[in-house]
Amino acid sequence: MENRLREHALSILPILRGNGLDAGPLRAALDDCAEFRLAVPFIGAMNSGKSSLLNALAGLPLLPVGITATTAVPTGLVFGENGAFAQRGGALLPIGLGDLRAGIDLAGVTMLRASCALPFFAELPSLCLIDTPGLGAGTLESERALRESLPDPCACLLVFAADDPVVRESEAAFLRELSLRGAPFHPVLTKCDKLLPAEREQAAAYLRESLADLTGTAPEAVACVSARGDVEPVRELLRGLQSRAARLAENRLRQALLLAANQLREYLRMRRDAAGLTVPESARQIELLEERSRLLAGPLEEQARKLEQQAGDWERSLAARLAGAVERAAPSMEAMLLCEQNPASYVDDTLRAAALDSLRRELEPALRGYQKSVNALLRLQGVASGLDAAARCAVSPSWGGLAGFPDSDGLFAEILALLRGVPRGRRRESLRVMLPVRVLPKLSERALAFTAQEGGTALEAVRQAAGKAVREQSLLRRAALEELERRGEPNAAEQTRLLREIRAQAQAADAALSACGREDEEDAYGTDL
Repeated sequence: MENRLREHALSILPILRGNGLDAGPLRAALDDCAEFRLAVPFIGAMNSGKSSLLNALAGLPLLPVGITATTAVPTGLVFGENGAFAQRGGALLPIGLGDLRAGIDLAGVTMLRASCALPFFAELPSLCLIDTPGLGAGTLESERALRESLPDPCACLLVFAADDPVVRESEAAFLRELSLRGAPFHPVLTKCDKLLPAEREQAAAYLRESLADLTGTAPEAVACVSARGDVEPVRELLRGLQSRAARLAENRLRQALLLAANQLREYLRMRRDAAGLTVPESARQIELLEERSRLLAGPLEEQARKLEQQAGDWERSLAARLAGAVERAAPSMEAMLLCEQNPASYVDDTLRAAALDSLRRELEPALRGYQKSVNALLRLQGVASGLDAAARCAVSPSWGGLAGFPDSDGLFAEILALLRGVPRGRRRESLRVMLPVRVLPKLSERALAFTAQEGGTALEAVRQAAGKAVREQSLLRRAALEELERRGEPNAAEQTRLLREIRAQAQAADAALSACGREDEEDAYGTDL
């Protein structure tokens, strides 16, 4: 199907350009589709067997392994011409493939990336397999780099050693983060050659139950493998993810093709209608179009004011929700701090979950309502019609698990340092003074500021999309009418030739829409791909 979509996209690109329409988004979608990679990070504790498993899948000792922490920064592996790069700052520096195992100076390096022309990797052209530092054993910087290396979309492999299938707090924190992102995860038991078959089944069942308790949903299966023997279950799992990645890339191209083909079809309809007008009639139509645009300005401003009011209501609700989450979490914070544990991970996950729930339940419905109102106004005023208007007004914000959410680790580290100077018998009393004054307000304030900024960014994107839809549709109609003014009234033969050309181009646009297989407005753009 992707090849068919690609053929239709390539067929209408020159037609778009020939009619003076913007072909850039469709061209970019074609390029993105060819380069699309679904990130598949291998996540687990130190010495769980992540690097050994990747080496076994590759069939070569690409990555360093050992009983101590050997993976210092995330390392991405993709299919391609043999080569490797280190990302330092914004630059990609070439290194040798052998340097991945031998080691290089990692000062300032945030990620390593290698492409390998290996047989199994050739089956996974749309995946990027990522070896990650061990959870719970690395520095704060390495774990932050790991989180930042998880783009959307991604699908994670949670790797556990078969002789130690315990979900520790570090893995549990990542599971919570994955659930916030909506990212699927797949559990893998490595080193299964160390156990008897019955013991292996018990370990898999225990891991499955533990994950079900944490997430509320039991994984369909646990892949049991050994880097020294059978890794076929993980190979099959990755082949399934390759199919998913191919569908994601195809859907992105389909969305861009739907937009471009509908814009082209709308413009050609306008050209066809204009072809039967006289020059004076064309001038009058331009005047009417300008009048419609002026009439549309007032209702659009009213809808924008209504959205602004709803956004204000949402922000006040968000503030109350976050303050409540902080208050409810306070007893757990106190208990963990008294045990000299840093509650940052628990608190950050709690506040991030509350913020995401507010964005999805309260702000997103307001954004969708505004989009529908704008689309209705566009059609009512005759400025736009059909799928193209609705599509160009539609913006589906992807919150991505609120990556970059304020990290409270430093704040709690300060409190722990202060507590160490307080006699044990007075620590609870001191905490009950410090938490309400020095911690709780800062937590809710920082979470509110960050989430409100994310919501404001989405709000502005929706408003910009609505304005762009109005401008583009008006410009399309005006361009079709002005073409007649420039050309003058054609004779019968020229008009016949012009209509035949328009009909042929419209057939190409209709064929592209048919290839997309989705011409209904709600389904085509109502979901976040």
